[in-house]
Amino acid sequence: RIYPNPTSDFLNIKGLNTSAKVCIYDINGRKLFVTKIDANNNSIDVSGLSGIYLLDIITLEKKITKIVIIK
Repeated sequence: RIYPNPTSDFLNIKGLNTSAKVCIYDINGRKLFVTKIDANNNSIDVSGLSGIYLLDIITLEKKITKIVIIK
């Protein structure tokens, strides 16, 4: 679960049992941001961004891609 969406400062990711790599891409496919998250550290500061982005969450088991709107 990713919330709030749309957001303006922090993006929270819930439901992870393991650590994950998170990548944020702009609409043209350029990688802008990469970080690691886990169940204890699950928020990402996106206050420096504005627009529509693709968010990849990559764990050992799967890869999830979501659209995120940042105001």
